[in-house]
Order: sequence, then structure tokens, then C-alpha cells
Amino acid sequence: MLRAHQAEAVDVAVRALGAVPSVGAGLRATIVSACGTGKTVMGAHTALRVAGGGPVLVPTLDLLVQAGLAGGGAGR
Repeated sequence: MLRAHQAEAVDVAVRALGAVPSVGAGLRATIVSACGTGKTVMGAHTALRVAGGGPVLVPTLDLLVQAGLAGGGAGR
């Protein structure tokens, strides 16, 4: 379950990215928030809503592990 500020950020990110991305669009977004506010969780929820569980790329192995752990809480 997302906190109010997280849900608001996810809604804004989804609107910015569009509800259904076109194939090969290379969509990107940045959520700017303080440490410990759940950016990874917000990213996982945004990816689930936009990509519908499709592939999500991250730039480092550390973020891959973190995103994988957060993805489980986002319903994937």
C-alpha cells in the first residue's frame, strides 16, 4: 500500500509517461524525493501501471536487486 505522497507521485509519473506506451518508445522518468521516502517502491508501482509487468531496465546491479525486491510489493 502506498502512502499519500507516494500515490501522488505515481499518478503524476503515469500521466507523464502515458497510460499505454508505444513499442520501442524508450520511456524514462525520474522521481525526485528524499532518502527513505520509497522511490524504488514508487518506481515499481509506476512501471507496473505503465508497462503492465513488461521489462524494466536499471543502470546498476544494486538497483536491479533493490527493484526486484520492491517489485514483489508492487504486485509482481
